[in-house]
Amino acid sequence: MHICHFIAFCLLLPFAAWAQNVSYPSYTLSERQQALESCVLLQDEGEHLPFRDLSLPTASYIWDQQLQPFQDMLGQYMPCERLTHLSSGRQYGRLVVALRLDAAPAIDSLAWLGMQAVLQQAAQPVLVVFGQQGASLAALKGIAQVPALLYVAGYDSLQQEVVAQMLFGAEAIKGRLRQELPPFVAGSGLSREGGLRMSYTVPEAVGWNGERLRRRLDSIVAAAIAAQAFPGCQLLVAKDGKVVHHQAYGYHTYQQQQAVQLSDLYDLASITKVSAPLPALMKLLDEGKFELDVPLARYWPDWQRRKDKRELRVRDILAHQARLMPYIVYWRNTLNKKGRFKRRTFLSVNSGSYQVPVSPDLYLHQAYQRKIYKAIRKSSLNPEPGYVYSGLAFLIFPRIVEQLSGQAFEAYVQNEFYRPLGADNLGYNPWKRFPLSRLVPTEKDTFFRKRLVQGWVHDEAAAMFGGVSGNAGLFSNANDLAKLFAMYMNMGQYGGRRYVREVSMRVFSRYQFPERGNRRGLGFDKPALTEAERANGYVSPLASACSFGHSGFTGTLAWADPKHQLLFILLSNRVYPTRENRKLYSLSIRPALHSVLYDEIRLAKEE
Repeated sequence: MHICHFIAFCLLLPFAAWAQNVSYPSYTLSERQQALESCVLLQDEGEHLPFRDLSLPTASYIWDQQLQPFQDMLGQYMPCERLTHLSSGRQYGRLVVALRLDAAPAIDSLAWLGMQAVLQQAAQPVLVVFGQQGASLAALKGIAQVPALLYVAGYDSLQQEVVAQMLFGAEAIKGRLRQELPPFVAGSGLSREGGLRMSYTVPEAVGWNGERLRRRLDSIVAAAIAAQAFPGCQLLVAKDGKVVHHQAYGYHTYQQQQAVQLSDLYDLASITKVSAPLPALMKLLDEGKFELDVPLARYWPDWQRRKDKRELRVRDILAHQARLMPYIVYWRNTLNKKGRFKRRTFLSVNSGSYQVPVSPDLYLHQAYQRKIYKAIRKSSLNPEPGYVYSGLAFLIFPRIVEQLSGQAFEAYVQNEFYRPLGADNLGYNPWKRFPLSRLVPTEKDTFFRKRLVQGWVHDEAAAMFGGVSGNAGLFSNANDLAKLFAMYMNMGQYGGRRYVREVSMRVFSRYQFPERGNRRGLGFDKPALTEAERANGYVSPLASACSFGHSGFTGTLAWADPKHQLLFILLSNRVYPTRENRKLYSLSIRPALHSVLYDEIRLAKEE
């Protein structure tokens, strides 16, 4: 079905039960502007605002339960430890305290003195005070000594959300006191620039028609769920550094027992390639430890033993131009003729040399990974030159990163990228860190692990590396994956920190061999080279030539378009209950959703 026809068909579908967990902002753009103006930065000794280093442990203490929207918005930017009480004996890193002046029970002087003492001891303390018209700070004696103080004239949910965004530099702080608020005089207020990180707002903030955008996107997702292309999904759209659509749809499975939440984590599949080994290699390139136009064998001596691989260049490999075969089904080599696991391959318990977790009841012998590398080394090259997508080298890249960085691969990408981005949900093996209820299942594996795969990597090769691999293995929600891709779209910079040099981002995200009919960048995928190919691609035919991203086998897509400052994230589990389900492709769900955004860009210019 042509994309335009599919979108038109979707608009005829009714709003259905799948949308029960969908909610949209009820405020207008002008109301949001008023909320921004109601927030006043009264003091900021040391200029800790906005927050820049998100590696610093951050805790929040909320005096009143009515301030929950503020707490929730903090969590959109980084993991914040939620305190139930303040301890005078603890040394806090960054501490955010929020209270209402008319909170009940009222804050007594003793409680305030204790709170003030803890704030003074914190490395980066911030006090946010919400007060209604005519409020007084008289009960908070000595408040002028608090190093960082924000005052909000009101405490509705919108005001709570925008002041939290201000703390992270997503919104500018420009408010001034309209009347005296002793010890502060009328007109008091400091200014801070915004745009440091993505903000969360309404489509009208970028000139789009919110009602039309939601109707079209919701209808396409409704059609996808009705056709069982996937049971549910997360969809995030950002334009000009503003998240204008961020929704969870449907359920974890077709049994509709658990609705998808925005905090749920999906298996990213091959998006891992551009989200873990690729940023690591770019950083190592920036540091002069890695080169593109040299044989990979320089960093992986195992290939020196193989004549057909010793001269394969890194650039050709990253652009899928090195004639490497697409994949090897490694797990099949562990079976004997009776279909049972061979000796020294797997055990059902973690014991002795069987230390590599593949599933809750399956552990691989720790020496077996050497056989995987051997299989890659001995694999045949494709007979014809040209573009062939291959994941083989991405199993090797993590070991190269470890050799060049001196750190474990997983720790390296966490410390250098995910943690400072505030992307705590982005990572490997989520079953170790999160409850199962937040982990969206992928496939009912009937041939290898013989169980429902949930919270463990779907890809069998990555599973044989304990879930930590360069070809697959990452999980995330849409929100945290968007932070990484926003950094990419900003040419290596985000939140006031540079992660990758701009020149490296431009090199990796551009076409490498277009003259040979290869659409790929280095690691990144890009729009097809011809109009006919673009019409049948998995992103919008309208995506610019400078756009880039990657798809994932499980039903995922992340795409950045710097020309239009447009970011698109779709996470789904189309492989549930089986990978044989290809309706996501046959119905062109991804390009249909993506094309709606380019229509909005066009319509915004015409209206």
